[in-house]
Amino acid sequence: MNDSLHCIQLTCRVWFKTCPAAGFALFSDLPINIINHKGSDKVETRNKRICVVDDDPKLVELIVKYMSRNGYPETFTLEPSEILAGKMNFDLFILDVMMPGIDGFELCKGIRAKSDAFIIFLTARSESFDRIVGLELGADDYVSKPFEARELLARINSLFRRQEVEAKKLAPEDVDTVEYRELILDRKRQLIIRAEQERELTTYEFRLLEYFCSNPNSVLSREQITAYLESHDFTGFGRSVDIGISRLRKKLDFGTGDELLRTVWGRGYILEVTRI
Repeated sequence: MNDSLHCIQLTCRVWFKTCPAAGFALFSDLPINIINHKGSDKVETRNKRICVVDDDPKLVELIVKYMSRNGYPETFTLEPSEILAGKMNFDLFILDVMMPGIDGFELCKGIRAKSDAFIIFLTARSESFDRIVGLELGADDYVSKPFEARELLARINSLFRRQEVEAKKLAPEDVDTVEYRELILDRKRQLIIRAEQERELTTYEFRLLEYFCSNPNSVLSREQITAYLESHDFTGFGRSVDIGISRLRKKLDFGTGDELLRTVWGRGYILEVTRI
């Protein structure tokens, strides 16, 4: 066994409620692999926020711990009512379907009305009808209980990889314009268009906005922005990034009352736009 990698497997007996007509309750042992890394064997940390919503607190605790130790340290849990009240600053939601009060389908509809975040359903239901309904409501994937935690992690990683690929396709270097409902980035003329008005950008501002447009609705850390700027022959030390963001924010202010480029305290910056 590799001394630099220690794997501890915890097993928790998790009960899943089924339809009363079924006449029984389904239970399963859910293995959770908690990985402790040393030396060069490090889990890649993604700058993504995940929210887990389930009425089983033990299952929620296991998922949060597993995700936090396998690349997603910002994994949290909220009540459905808190999310519908506006707490939607997440990149992905994991929702149980069968919950008392506000069920997963209703919560999915509420999230989709205000957010483009990924949604994965956890469901004990095996009927294809329920799966189809979930996908039609805007869910991106589903995992049937009982499940392996590694499967859930793999599906989450797959969604974020797909997002990264689509972002690169959305803003390839040879495309003249990148268009969102709120703004247009004209690469050829190095300017932005909002509310039928045009504003020129400095090369530094242009590279900043180009990077945000390639990663829409995703929080970008100062370190990520610095690395991108340095790859385009700019000095991207912390203070220069802050100054550049401040100037770009002013360029994006066309008096429309919305703040597209927002600071996420302790994490970085996010460009909140809507795909056409």
